[in-house]
Amino acid sequence: MTTEPLEEKKVEAEAKKLTVKEVAQRLGFHPASINKFIQTGKLKGEKVATEKKTAKYLVEEAEVERFAKELEAQRQALKERKIKREEAKQKAKEPKPHFRLKVEKETMPSRSKDSGLFEFFFR
Repeated sequence: MTTEPLEEKKVEAEAKKLTVKEVAQRLGFHPASINKFIQTGKLKGEKVATEKKTAKYLVEEAEVERFAKELEAQRQALKERKIKREEAKQKAKEPKPHFRLKVEKETMPSRSKDSGLFEFFFR
C-alpha cells in the first residue's frame, strides 16, 4: 500500500478544479453564461473570495463532465422534437385524401332467357 504525501493530494484536488473561463472554453459558452449557470444552481461551483466586488468560482472537473452530459442529452431531445415537428409539418402539407363513395350504377340483369335471374324473377 503506497501512501502519498499530503501535499500531493492537495495539488491533485486543486488540479481538478477549473476556473469559469476554462469551463466556458470546454463547454463552448461565454464565461457570463457559466456564472449564470452557477448562480442558478444548474452547475455547482465553489465561490472564491476576491478583492474585487465580483465573485469568482471554481468548478470541479467531474461537475463539468456531468453538466456536459446533461447538456448533450438536452440537445439530443431538442433535435428529436425538431425532427418530429418537421415531420408533422410535412404531413400537414400533404393533400388529405377525400373519401367520396363512388356509387356505380348496378346493371340490371339481362332479360335474356339464358339468364338464371330472369327465370327467377318471372316464374
